[in-house]
Amino acid sequence: MISMKSVGLATASLCALTAVLYLAGCGNQCYSGYTGFGNSNGLGCGGGPPIPPQTTMEIEGTPGTAFTGIISDTVASYTFSGVVPMGVVYVNNTPPVRLVVTNKNPLPSVISIEGLIGGAVAQLATSNIPGGSVTVDVPKVSTTLEKLAAFAPAAQCDVRFYVNSPAGDYYQSLIEDQATNFGFQNATVAPTLYFLGQAKGTVSGVFIKTTNYTLKPLTVDLTVNGEVKTTQVSTHVLISSGCP
Repeated sequence: MISMKSVGLATASLCALTAVLYLAGCGNQCYSGYTGFGNSNGLGCGGGPPIPPQTTMEIEGTPGTAFTGIISDTVASYTFSGVVPMGVVYVNNTPPVRLVVTNKNPLPSVISIEGLIGGAVAQLATSNIPGGSVTVDVPKVSTTLEKLAAFAPAAQCDVRFYVNSPAGDYYQSLIEDQATNFGFQNATVAPTLYFLGQAKGTVSGVFIKTTNYTLKPLTVDLTVNGEVKTTQVSTHVLISSGCP
């Protein structure tokens, strides 16, 4: 679990790692109070049991286009809604992963999805049809065509971190639970929605702003099973709650 006094110690480390870390997850002790770390391609770890690289879905297109979505791996599924643009990151998933987004705009507008595994593009899809859906399948590795056979049941403990402002500023993040799930997402811009797969016990996230173009702090919501447990507003956010 992440401790408050480790935030200051880790800030410099997180900032220094921006150039070399991208979409990695594992379970080693790399600096005080933090347990996630990975190498430049997002696929390797040093020490501790590794988890799969995060699956990232970049939802882009006509700004402001409203949509609903469902994302699923072989263990659990999550439903959500939002507007373009939005990044969706599934930490500690069990691939393959599928995302289906439905365009809710009554007028023609573009929605595109870019699916990535550990920073490597796995699939692209786009549509401009009102009420139409866009589907992206992300396999275990980007060189295969494996697809999810069916949507899994809803997550038993549905943990989400939503970084909802300021749009356009870069930040770094570390997400983990009390058991074995750790993940990084680096050099990222808001808004971003994170799902923590197979979450257990205490769940924690650290979000550190690395640019200041907007002169505004980060705003991060932590939701568990549909209930917003806490909201933090700062340039250095530490946020925690627990699964029932």
